[in-house]
Amino acid sequence: MKINKKKLEFPKEIKDKCNRYLSRKTLEITYFDGYMVEFKGTNISTISPHKILLKSKEKEVVILYYGEHLYDEELFFINNTKNGCSFQKLRELVVEYF
Repeated sequence: MKINKKKLEFPKEIKDKCNRYLSRKTLEITYFDGYMVEFKGTNISTISPHKILLKSKEKEVVILYYGEHLYDEELFFINNTKNGCSFQKLRELVVEYF
């Protein structure tokens, strides 16, 4: 079975939004592109989400973002995919945590 890995560009509008509203002097923000893995000869594929790494001297958080590959493009997931949150809630959490 052949596997095809396709890079998914991180959405510029989400990057801009994060840089504008989540930036702090003590916070480093790093963006990682997601990718789609397709299994040739089948109708099966899987998505590895975009990742936003928020890092300060003492704390580190990974935010998962699926974008158009999820039923709700505005959901962000912190550290796992159990509980999604809106960007507004994410802003509040960043203010509290960092």
